[in-house]
Amino acid sequence: SDDGEAQLRGSDLFEGTDMTVKLHYTVDKSAKLITIKTDEESIEQLAETSDGEYTADELEKLLKAYVKTFNYNL
Repeated sequence: SDDGEAQLRGSDLFEGTDMTVKLHYTVDKSAKLITIKTDEESIEQLAETSDGEYTADELEKLLKAYVKTFNYNL
């Protein structure tokens, strides 16, 4: 499997902000799966630096659409 990191820009997720969210991904070539997970430390940091605008739980909920396992077939 291959592992890596990706980022989502805050302007794509959170209106009026320039936050960047770090994600981790794993590609399992034999099972043909891509798994995307949030970076817990990154979520906590964003919550702390949002001046109370977002909690870690709110950020997790906003990111839920991006945190998944996908099947692929090439």
